[in-house]
Amino acid sequence: MKKKLVLTLLFVVFLVGALFAGYKVLNTLLDYREEEKTYEDMQQYIHIAETEPAENYETEAPSPENTSPPQQDAEEIPDPHAGIAFPEVDFEALLAVSDDVVGWIYMEDSPINYPVVQGTDNHEYVKKLADGSYNSAGSIFMDYRNTRDLSDRNTIIYGHRMNNGSMFGTVVNYKDQAYYDAHPRCFLMTPEENFVVEFFAGYVAELDEQAWKLSFESDEEFAEWVNEAIAASDFKSDVRPEKGERIITLSTCTRFNGYTRYVLLGVLR
Repeated sequence: MKKKLVLTLLFVVFLVGALFAGYKVLNTLLDYREEEKTYEDMQQYIHIAETEPAENYETEAPSPENTSPPQQDAEEIPDPHAGIAFPEVDFEALLAVSDDVVGWIYMEDSPINYPVVQGTDNHEYVKKLADGSYNSAGSIFMDYRNTRDLSDRNTIIYGHRMNNGSMFGTVVNYKDQAYYDAHPRCFLMTPEENFVVEFFAGYVAELDEQAWKLSFESDEEFAEWVNEAIAASDFKSDVRPEKGERIITLSTCTRFNGYTRYVLLGVLR
């Protein structure tokens, strides 16, 4: 009788555990579906131009009467964004959805294609989508201490590492050189200006390290911080931040433990 009671109790405990686990899995799947739908809906506000491979473009042969090179103004400063087709973002419509929107981040051949928001602290958007609805996937959000115009020496953008690869789920792939070689940059658009972020370092950082440092007392301190990041990087890059340039740091979980994050650093150009 006693043995039967013990078995019954064990079965009940197992059943309750299984039901709770099933509930958690169902909740996660529902969150994934809601997250995907919400951000798919918001992607109506971004237009990504389709471009053909360079070899598909035909160039017109110069005519005999026009063989000299075009004259250029000696004072003209080269446009660093020449030839780059930035995605077009309707920030007016986005800001109507949420006035916390500060930009849009997009990476070619990657799931990263999201609005960037900024809350009053670094907890507000951990479990809240960009439209304000609750969801465990949260948002891609800028550190609340950063200025919205990206004028800080280091601007930090956070995102969850989701199991389905969404949000910043692919950032940890920069542990492999081949992934960096295929994804050396991303685009960051703001209501005022468009930028290219050229990545130069990515590594696992302890929470007590200086990876999330926002300001620097001197150019020398900044250069030392950059060199330490390059030395710790999982991949090699020819990109080197120059004096006066600004850094964008993408930060996400590692799942190794609760005390580390994967950080991906790029130069804002």
